[in-house]
Amino acid sequence: MNDNMIFVGTPVYNRIDVCTARSRELMAADPRFYVAPFFCGAPVHVPRNELVELFLKSDSQYLLWLDADNSISIDGVMALVNTQADIVMAAYAQWDRKEGRFWCAGQMDKERREYGFISRLPPEATAFDIVGMGCTIVKRKVYETLDGLYYWADGERTEDIYFCEKAKQAGFTIALNPAVRSPHWKIRNMNEGLS
Repeated sequence: MNDNMIFVGTPVYNRIDVCTARSRELMAADPRFYVAPFFCGAPVHVPRNELVELFLKSDSQYLLWLDADNSISIDGVMALVNTQADIVMAAYAQWDRKEGRFWCAGQMDKERREYGFISRLPPEATAFDIVGMGCTIVKRKVYETLDGLYYWADGERTEDIYFCEKAKQAGFTIALNPAVRSPHWKIRNMNEGLS
């Protein structure tokens, strides 16, 4: 299908941010990237799984998830590729009414038996139990090893958590690279300058 190193997948479940469109446009002009057509659907695990199947038919070595509300520079993508982990997230924040603003990476709190997300970025690339898929690169070998359903949201877990748990159980490493930032339109106007 293609011999580009990085396959860019953008699941669309609402609208496409202008910054996401610009990131995809710049990547499409770079021969190292193959920018897949938009895959639409809700819930979001449906287009994610369809994009994985398309990725596995390609010769690309990495799948970059770039959600329709995130953006990243080409230099940022290459920094993710060079991070020593199988799954690497660019630093992007999220917001909810209960937690407020937080970074989309977390560890399992074994006492409470739930994931705790971080409010401050670590100083360097750091291993985590889970990361969001909004702006994350995944090595090909992860999908080739995992079988069947890659992403699933079951009401208790999001598709990101389902995937990370499955990958971690298979022995893959998951990390956040805080040096790579991915603006997230949902909180761009809420002073994304979290430290």
